[in-house]
Amino acid sequence: ELEASVAGIVEASVRRWSLKSKSIEPGKLELDYEVRLIDSGSGFVEDISALEGVEYVTLVSYNGDYTG
Repeated sequence: ELEASVAGIVEASVRRWSLKSKSIEPGKLELDYEVRLIDSGSGFVEDISALEGVEYVTLVSYNGDYTG
């Protein structure tokens, strides 16, 4: 299952992670994770992108300041 594959890559690649949201539509799944990177390593994004069925992967940096 794609969700388990993504979770496995995330878990193996980051210091800490939490699933923040999950949206399901027919034929589509969107997962949003909050992660703490290990030494700014973001190679796992390419690993997730390479999974069959994955269309988009986005990594957003957050430094604690949010203006909205």
